[in-house]
Amino acid sequence: MRQEELLALLATEEERAQAKRILALQAEAEATGRPQLSDFLDPAAQTLAGLLMQQAPGLAYDLVGGHAAAERRRLVLRPRAFRAEEVPERIAAVRIEGEFPAPPSRQELLSAVLRLGVRAEKVGDVLPDARGGSVFLVAELAPTVEERLAEVAGVPVTAREVTPEEVAGPAERKKEIRTTVASLRLDAVAGAGFGTSRTQMSREIKGLRVRLNWRPVDDPAAGVKAGDVIALRGRGRLVVAEVMGTTKKGRLAVRLERYF
Repeated sequence: MRQEELLALLATEEERAQAKRILALQAEAEATGRPQLSDFLDPAAQTLAGLLMQQAPGLAYDLVGGHAAAERRRLVLRPRAFRAEEVPERIAAVRIEGEFPAPPSRQELLSAVLRLGVRAEKVGDVLPDARGGSVFLVAELAPTVEERLAEVAGVPVTAREVTPEEVAGPAERKKEIRTTVASLRLDAVAGAGFGTSRTQMSREIKGLRVRLNWRPVDDPAAGVKAGDVIALRGRGRLVVAEVMGTTKKGRLAVRLERYF
C-alpha cells in the first residue's frame, strides 16, 4: 500500500497529523543520511509508524522508551548503515520525591511537569510510587525539570536526574478470564473481559474510548481474533489469548488476559 493510500484511510485529524510528522522525519533521514528521533508516541502512533516505515526500505527503525515495558516510545529512524547501538536514544529520567500523605497520581506528576512549560509530547512514561515517582522525557529537558520542579499537588518535592536503568519499571497485574461469548464481536468480547454489559461496551466503542490493536474503532460489531489487544481508556487492556471452540449451547469459549 502506498503512503497516499494509507493516509487516506486514517480516520482522525490527530492520526493524519502524526503521520505527517513521521513522514517528515523519514524525509529528513533520507535527505541527510543521518538518524532522526521523534517525540514520544502513544501505542497507536507507534503502530502507524510501523506501517509507514514499510514504505521506506532504505531506513531501519526502533521504538525506545527508556525501560522495557514502556508504553510511550520515541521513534528512531536510521539509515541502514547505522547500527541501533550507534544511535543515542536521548531519553532521560527524573526522580521526584516528597513527603506525600498518599502516593501521587500519574496525572498529578504529569501536570506538575507540564506547568514548567514542557510539552506533553516531550514526556514519556510517568511512573508514580509511594515516595513520588519517576518521569521519562527527552534528554535535553531533564535539567529544566531537575532545577525548576518544586512541588507536586501542593507537596514540596526534590527532583534529580537519574539514568533510565535506575528506574524500576511498573509491575503489571494480570487476571486470566475464561468465559463464553455469543460471538467474536468487539462489544461482546470486550464486555466480557472488562466486566460490563454489551450495551454499555457498545456505547464506549461508539464514543471512541476503545482501541483494537492500538487503533481507534467505532464499530461494536468489529471482529476480533486470538492475539488481538483491546484497550479501554482508563481501564487497562485485554488480550484475546485463546479461542477454545464452541460449547454445547453454541457459544464460543475464550481465554482472556486482562492487564491493569
